Amino acid sequence: MAHAAKKTIDVRDAYASIRQTDEWPTEADVDYADSVLRASYYKGVTLRAKGFIDDLKRGEYGDDLDSFREGFEQAIDGDHDVIYTACARTIEYISDYASDARDEWGDMGSEKPPTHEQIAYLCLKYEVWEEIESQLEMSVEEWFEEKDSVSDDSKESDD
Repeated sequence: MAHAAKKTIDVRDAYASIRQTDEWPTEADVDYADSVLRASYYKGVTLRAKGFIDDLKRGEYGDDLDSFREGFEQAIDGDHDVIYTACARTIEYISDYASDARDEWGDMGSEKPPTHEQIAYLCLKYEVWEEIESQLEMSVEEWFEEKDSVSDDSKESDD
């Protein structure tokens, strides 16, 4: 029995034939895809912030702001969406903070343009921090001050 020759499909031809139609992708398709990316990114920002707040409340970072800030920055720096280029490029594309992140990078004195990962780091760092403060309904600094004053009050009542 003779084998039939495999028919190969030239992907470029298939894509070109799709592009020749007015049916795909429409501006509505692109807008929808952007909205899905944005929703996914900002849901991730919200979930990361919630995780940091849970850690704060459990005392995972000790009692001082510097320990929290260091742990926070290390976690963001090692985040999956920061270290993998495709994810970092998505953050750079979708984040409301990307333009400010580029400006911040320039303000740091670097002569080289930032990488996608560096932009993603700055975006995620800023937006998660903002979301933490939004969920706490106060600044992180105020949270630590309030925590210190409550612990000082309880120490005085124990005496």
